[in-house]
Order: sequence, then C-alpha cells, then structure tokens
Amino acid sequence: MSVEGYLDISVIAPRIQGDRGADRGFIGGRSGSGKSFLARRLLTVYGISKSHPKEFFGNLFIIDPNGNFDYPVDGTFETVDEVRLDPKARALRYIPKPDQYTGEKWNELWEKLLTYKHPLMTYVDETRAMEPVFGRRIFERGNQLNAYLTRGRARGKAAILGAQRPVTIPRDIIGQSEWYYIFDLPLEDDRQTVAGTMGEFSADGERIRDRAQLKRFEFWFKGPDLEFPVRAQIVK
Repeated sequence: MSVEGYLDISVIAPRIQGDRGADRGFIGGRSGSGKSFLARRLLTVYGISKSHPKEFFGNLFIIDPNGNFDYPVDGTFETVDEVRLDPKARALRYIPKPDQYTGEKWNELWEKLLTYKHPLMTYVDETRAMEPVFGRRIFERGNQLNAYLTRGRARGKAAILGAQRPVTIPRDIIGQSEWYYIFDLPLEDDRQTVAGTMGEFSADGERIRDRAQLKRFEFWFKGPDLEFPVRAQIVK
C-alpha cells in the first residue's frame, strides 16, 4: 500500500554522530536527474553552531572533482598540500588540479580527513574520480579511503558519495551505505548494480531495475530503518 506525506529533509539525512556511529550515504543518478539538487539539500542539515543537533554536528568537506557543484563554502583548495581543515569553517571545498588524481594523492587526502580531530561529513560529488584508490591497491600507509569508510564510523567521520554510473564504483564501497538515494539511471547495468545492493523491489512491489517506475526528479530512497526502498521526491 502506498504511503504519501511530507518529511523534513533531516529525516532522510545521514548522521555524523548517531547510534551506529557516523553514517554513509550513496546518491546515484544521471546528469540532470536531481542528484546534485538533493545533495545540496541534504548538506544544509550539517553545522557547527553550539545549538546544532548532535547527530548533524560537524564540519563539511566537499570533494568536487568537476568543479561544478554549486554550494556556499568558506574556502577552496586545489591541492592536497593546501588542504587545512578548520573547526571554525562550516564548509570547505576541494577541486583537485589534474596532477592531484594519482592514487597517492587521493590516499593522502583521505588520511587527512580520517585523522581530523573533529566530527566531519565528507561529500564526494563524483566518486568515480577517485578510481586510482579503489580496490586492493597497496599503499605504504594503507588504503585511507577504505579506512575512512570502515574505522571512521567510530571517529565521527561520515560520508555521502555521489556517482552518475554506480556500476563504476566497487560494490564494497556502495555497500558501506545505510542511506540510498537513486535517481534515473538510463543504463541497465547501473540499475542492476543498485538493485543488487538496496534490493530488487520497492515497498510497493515495483521493480527497482524498471526505469519507467520513476517520474522526473523522483528517486528510490532506502534508509537504515526501511526493509524496502520507497519512491520519494524533493518538493521544496
């Protein structure tokens, strides 16, 4: 049976400090599907004011490989060496220069984020850009992306990862998430990837792989307390 209603955006936002520790979210969708619009809305719930709710309290670090994620920030960096996390800055952005796309540089960046001493939400606008650090590649100091996504839970290190082509992101990275937001995906292999992670059917029995089930700007949502995905849309 379908259920309709309105929810505050904070209800569907990953927690920085919650019962599970720091959460992970995954947003998938083609360009123009509404993915970035939703991401900007989700990021509004995080802050560093003294009165901010504990579950959403923390700094925000945006990794913007394409440099087109429009969001107000207090500073922008272009190299890993420049990155300085500041507890007094609500939001900072990283737009890497071309020579910063090596596995070593990505690994160094994630180590900085993991070892930051304060609660942190990291948003990646296009996760595929970090391909050099995917998988079982061996780094002298260990794979820091994997460390952030695993050990970071207990350190107040949350993450929301975005991707236009989920099939290009390793399943073990997508599978770290408790929160899923899946917009229109034109290609079958992308829909198969997310269906294999969040489930084949919605709460109303709709096939997640069936592209026709989603209207414009709708997305499949699944949170940690839902057994099956539900259709959702940001209306304001």
